[in-house]
Amino acid sequence: MKVTVRFFPSLCRITGKKKLEVELPEGAGINELLDELSRRFGKKFLESLYISDLGVTSPYTSVIIDGKTVILTKSKNYKLKNNSVVSFLEPIGGG
Repeated sequence: MKVTVRFFPSLCRITGKKKLEVELPEGAGINELLDELSRRFGKKFLESLYISDLGVTSPYTSVIIDGKTVILTKSKNYKLKNNSVVSFLEPIGGG
């Protein structure tokens, strides 16, 4: 199945891409997508999503799957569908 991944903004610097299409096996979930992205973009990609080695999603990163905000630490088995869109977002703020 095909999944579209969108990266904003610091992840664009890590991946060199704003958008990427990934082929995954039918029935794959967010874990399989993260595994594939870490294979492609290395440790720095995963470090940008998680706080240290605790496996805790950074409070500064939002993951939106098909328009629904997903908390990775609570949704490790979240299943994706063919043509799902997964967006990794960071808050933009000022002060």
